[in-house]
Amino acid sequence: MLSTPLFVGGVEENEGQRRNHDGDDEDDEHQARSARDLARDMAFEAARVATHAADPHWEIKVLLRASDALDRCGDHDDAITLQTRAMTLMVRHPDVSDATIDGDNAPHGRMM
Repeated sequence: MLSTPLFVGGVEENEGQRRNHDGDDEDDEHQARSARDLARDMAFEAARVATHAADPHWEIKVLLRASDALDRCGDHDDAITLQTRAMTLMVRHPDVSDATIDGDNAPHGRMM
């Protein structure tokens, strides 16, 4: 059986190679799904470990970054939950939330 060539980007492909490319799409989709699952797992682990932090500034930053990762993975409900945790910490520690908003790396006292 003769295969018909297909010219793609100046490179000739036969039907067998085209079928292999179709399988590559499935592999790419599987790898993307695996990467999203790994990112979600790591975000949840970071949020879990952040609860043991002594520095509320660091905990807020970790929660917000983990929330961003979950949101990018399509897990919007859990992302909102982590944002709520971060906002609760900001309310409890207003000096820390001011430093977070200002982009500072550590909370500091205000000079009068």
